[in-house]
Amino acid sequence: MTLADVARLAHGVDGRSVTVLPVPMALAGVGLSVAGKIPGFPMGADQYRSLQFDNTTADNDISAFGRKESELTTLASYLSDE
Repeated sequence: MTLADVARLAHGVDGRSVTVLPVPMALAGVGLSVAGKIPGFPMGADQYRSLQFDNTTADNDISAFGRKESELTTLASYLSDE
């Protein structure tokens, strides 16, 4: 899932809509570098660096955690309290 997918899902559970606007990485880098200097701002240059890397895997070795796939909860079911 992309961050946009997560935002849409989270807002949709509450019956709200959300508009997600794509931001070019170069602009995000400038914005996060500047905003990161604001005291209390939750994101900054480190967030920008982390956005440049995929954080997914093609090999979900669930058994390494001592769990079975059937024991997992999807984000959609967690948010909707199914």
